[in-house]
Amino acid sequence: MDKKITFKIDEEHFERIKEKGNELGMTMGGYVRYLVLKSSELKVKGNKKKKPE
Repeated sequence: MDKKITFKIDEEHFERIKEKGNELGMTMGGYVRYLVLKSSELKVKGNKKKKPE
């Protein structure tokens, strides 16, 4: 299920995101989705702490 999100960023961040996406051959929206998914994966990995034995 796809959800739409909207957020406001300043011009400087907009340009940096746009440039980085272009460097990776992605659209700006594609790059933002990539960042969100990557961030979500890192949080999941960080939450998997070893249980004390």
